[in-house]
Amino acid sequence: MSDDRPNNALRRLLERAQVDKHMLTRLDLFTEFRAAMERKDVNAQLDIARRLKLNASDILAEKQQAAAAIAAGLKDAMATSDPDERTTKLLKAYELAAKTRYWAYDALGDVEAGNAAATQEGDILKALDAIPPGRLSALATLLDNPDIGVRVETAANLKSAMPDRVIPILRKIREEEMGSSVGFAAMRALWPDTGSKLPDGKGSATKP
Repeated sequence: MSDDRPNNALRRLLERAQVDKHMLTRLDLFTEFRAAMERKDVNAQLDIARRLKLNASDILAEKQQAAAAIAAGLKDAMATSDPDERTTKLLKAYELAAKTRYWAYDALGDVEAGNAAATQEGDILKALDAIPPGRLSALATLLDNPDIGVRVETAANLKSAMPDRVIPILRKIREEEMGSSVGFAAMRALWPDTGSKLPDGKGSATKP
């Protein structure tokens, strides 16, 4: 009989982290599949394989829905003539983009989906800046957002405009979230401030 202790430890680690429920289900299914193989239970293996396929479809559908919702939010905002209303709608789209970005990076481990959300986020920032006389400062309303991905992106994007307010936020995230994409984003935003250094000691960084 196999020793499941390493796998159980991994599950406990994932439960404490920001991991998507579908990824935890996937881990459990792989554990079941291994047990079915050891029992030589072909019917169970086939059933688990079917469930794994459905699990993958669920994850893909969630990613597609998130990307579509961000795109729809941006499109709706750009069709709005009133600058204040457009700003409000852009902020909602930005919040969703930042959430999706780090959900993909840290919860799903999907760099491609995270980078796609980052591109959408960049488009929203450009749209905000294009509203005379520039509305990037409106992001400040999101600095206390409960989602840490939204906070780190907002703080990073406002570092030049309001350093005294956002640098402490970035430092706190860097210290508490080291090892995650959110922590890396905070460290990258802080560089080259005193006490911040990229892992390779260079003045550049790539997305997680």
